[in-house]
Amino acid sequence: MKITCCNLRTLKRVGFAFISNIILPASIILEGDLGAGKTALIKQMAGFCRLNPDSLTSPTFNIVNQYCGKVKGNRILFNHFDLYRIDEESELLELPLDLYFESNYLNCFEWGKKFEHVISRYSLNLYAIDIKMIEYNHFIMREFTLKKKEKR
Repeated sequence: MKITCCNLRTLKRVGFAFISNIILPASIILEGDLGAGKTALIKQMAGFCRLNPDSLTSPTFNIVNQYCGKVKGNRILFNHFDLYRIDEESELLELPLDLYFESNYLNCFEWGKKFEHVISRYSLNLYAIDIKMIEYNHFIMREFTLKKKEKR
């Protein structure tokens, strides 16, 4: 699924479309350049999990922030990871990862592509969202592509 958007209002629709097209429990790896909109998209997806998007902050220094939400009336753990500062797999494995993959969860990983093989081991359903910034008539647009990943 590929969606192009040009502002925050349409980004909300992107978040809804993606949440509507994934099977929970799931993990989503978001990739894109700095400033591409990874955190902004995660906030919009959180809004459709009955969380206040404005209350979410990027977990750059804590690595993960955990929230309790709801999707289709079911409680979920919404975990927002930022792996930008993690260089080695051993650093990631120091986290109690199994706790983030219990029960009904939605795990969103910024900068997670380099650890896809680890995330895949724990995830029941794995998706990737690639974000590209495109210049069009002096406007910066964003192209979001959601793909289901095969388990390794």
